[in-house]
Amino acid sequence: MTAKKKYLFIAMIVLLVSLVLLIPRYNYSFVSYIKDGSTVSFYTTTTQNYVPNFVTQTDIGIGAILECKSNVAKSLAKQLHNIAGISFCFEGNSNDINEFLDNVDAVVLKCENVDKNIKTYLAYSPKFQNNINIDGNTINLQIAKVGNTITIGSPMILGSY
Repeated sequence: MTAKKKYLFIAMIVLLVSLVLLIPRYNYSFVSYIKDGSTVSFYTTTTQNYVPNFVTQTDIGIGAILECKSNVAKSLAKQLHNIAGISFCFEGNSNDINEFLDNVDAVVLKCENVDKNIKTYLAYSPKFQNNINIDGNTINLQIAKVGNTITIGSPMILGSY
């Protein structure tokens, strides 16, 4: 191997390692829209080795659910590995849902009343990159309103609501 090829090979390795280290594990922009006072759930595809005292981790066999309060969610998100989704839950009403949708420039693609107490929304926001496809639509938000409890998840609510 010539010196030029060696330098090119080393440069490619450095570039690939840099890309892997710089690519975020999850689109953290969602975390910045979590409502103060919410309970936040992170869904990961692996259990986490180090979990701070203020976090509850539940092993679900195919990963883990980590719960915390909204005031520590941003810092926790940066410590977690293999995040598959995030949701937050709070007491609110339809105005809170509309305000959130407006804040993230979301388009509601589907809305349905599951029963008289449960209403769900599927939406897309250009502000979030973690998307899934449902019925031919690209979505990255699911919202559920159960009585006065609102749960908002990205790319969807992976736990109960």
